Amino acid sequence: MLSTVDNRPKEGCCNLTIRDWMKFISNLAIPLIIGIFTISIAVHQQNLAQANRDKDIAELIRRRTEDLVQEQKRREEDKELARQQRDDAKKAATAQLIEDRETARLQRELDWKIAEEKLKQEYELAEQQRTLSLNQREHEFQVTQQNHENELLLEDERIKNTILLNYQRDIAKILQENSVSYEKADTLTQSVIYMKTRAALRLLDPMRRTIVIHTLIQVNLFRSEQGVMWNLLYRTNVSGVQFGRSNVEFENHDILSIDFPNLNEADARNASFRSVAITNSPWFHYSNFDFTDWSFSRLKTIKYIVNATMNNAIFYESLLENIEFEGLSMNYVSFKNNKNCVSCSFLDTSMKHAQLNNARFNYSIFERLSLFKSNLSNSYFNYTMFEKISLEGSDLSDAVFQRCSFRFATITDCRMSNTIFNETEFSIVDFTGCTGFKDHQIDTILITDYIILPNGTLLSSSQFMLPRHFSFVHNTSHM
Repeated sequence: MLSTVDNRPKEGCCNLTIRDWMKFISNLAIPLIIGIFTISIAVHQQNLAQANRDKDIAELIRRRTEDLVQEQKRREEDKELARQQRDDAKKAATAQLIEDRETARLQRELDWKIAEEKLKQEYELAEQQRTLSLNQREHEFQVTQQNHENELLLEDERIKNTILLNYQRDIAKILQENSVSYEKADTLTQSVIYMKTRAALRLLDPMRRTIVIHTLIQVNLFRSEQGVMWNLLYRTNVSGVQFGRSNVEFENHDILSIDFPNLNEADARNASFRSVAITNSPWFHYSNFDFTDWSFSRLKTIKYIVNATMNNAIFYESLLENIEFEGLSMNYVSFKNNKNCVSCSFLDTSMKHAQLNNARFNYSIFERLSLFKSNLSNSYFNYTMFEKISLEGSDLSDAVFQRCSFRFATITDCRMSNTIFNETEFSIVDFTGCTGFKDHQIDTILITDYIILPNGTLLSSSQFMLPRHFSFVHNTSHM
């Protein structure tokens, strides 16, 4: 072995040959390389492990982040789900509450309706019972009242019959004892008859008053020369009395002639004087003749004056002569279709809405009165004077005025179709607003002063000359 070493070439220092050095270096390099490689591998492995660890950490972090995000999302979803569940539960609870409230309300309404219906039924039943009870009591009361009224009526009839019989018996006894007529009886007897008659007329009804009146007529007790105070009908109540006959025609044999007494300060409302002929000349002062019926009557020389009233009186088919109506209220009076009214005077009288259609007036006077909105159509006036009267709004259609006189008359807003004025005098007459007034009617009138035509034209007497042969003179022989 030593020989081998010695045979090597010597080179370099330390007696080391290059081969030795190369061997040495190779021997040294191999462990070094192995160490370096080992270190590199270890470093690489460490780096790889670190990288793996970093990667694992990153993955872990990523996964953790994802888990956190998913967890957060899950928590959010859980929260949202919980919130939705709470909302749904709340909505369900609210709906349930509303439903419960509605159910409770419906139940209350149902209970209220049931209670109300029950109360209504109970009230209706109570009302029916009360009505039945009231009807029963009312029926009983009506029966009792009717029985009481019948008893009162029977008692009243009995009393009135007793009064009538006693009156007739007393009058018959007085007449038998005195054997004289009323006008020839002494003052005491007249006073007794007058007082009994007045009391009987005041206490009796119209039917029995009629019997009393006709009893007086039959025994001829209507005549008296003792003056007003002793007149049998002075201040008496003769309302509703049938003085004449009813529902008869105007013929001579149907007329009841009466020597009538003065009827002063009496109440004669609704009395009937149908077919009565008053043969004397009584006075009817201060009496009330409203709604009286004078149809078919014959009246002559009667004075209805001084505050007497004859509103709505009827003079159908009547014949009047020399009658004075002075200071009366005769509104709505009717002279429709009267036979004739001769020498009648209507003075200071109110005759508004009077019915004078188809009536006849001869030698009469209408003075200082109002015929407001009256009906004079188809009437006939002969020698009649109209002075200081108002015919405003009246109907004069087809009326005939023969030799009449109009003085200071207001005939405004009237209907004058076919009205005839034959030799009729006009003095200060106003026709303003009248309709149906024609030119030929103007040609037949006689103007002594002036008139105002319907259109406002003024016609004076200088335009119309009054004939000499005409002169309005009231025939006093008929007055």
